[in-house]
Amino acid sequence: NKGLSELIMLVQGMQVLPENTPILKISGRYELSRQLDLEKLTGFDFAGKLYDDSISTRSYNFKDKNVMEKVLMYALNNMYYYKHRVTGFRSLRKVIKNAFCFNENENYYESSISIERGMYNAIKNLALKIYLMPNINIRGVSGYLEHQGKIINE
Repeated sequence: NKGLSELIMLVQGMQVLPENTPILKISGRYELSRQLDLEKLTGFDFAGKLYDDSISTRSYNFKDKNVMEKVLMYALNNMYYYKHRVTGFRSLRKVIKNAFCFNENENYYESSISIERGMYNAIKNLALKIYLMPNINIRGVSGYLEHQGKIINE
């Protein structure tokens, strides 16, 4: 899973980042398209582009390493446990059954949601102070296969 790999690399890379310093994450195939006004982001835990149930992982900003770690660890856990959560009687029965009986058809190491959704859930559930960026100031080639080299400028 590409999203899980990205999340784990961010968690590992975060270890060498300085404390109390804003962190701008930008995907490798993009570049800043214009000057980013960092003053606007001061006082916010997270700044980025949010959708109905996901975020844009092309570029976003964290207040500091501490906030980034909370979000990434929550998102990582969320991506793994999301399909195993209890939402009603049937899912409770499944969780109890799987706790006592080995089920070779159940894959506990497979994520059921994307990194974009996992991070969205983390940001919302951690009640972070969010700056919604209407434009994330990047340009580059889209990573989606169906876009076939489409240039993104947002």
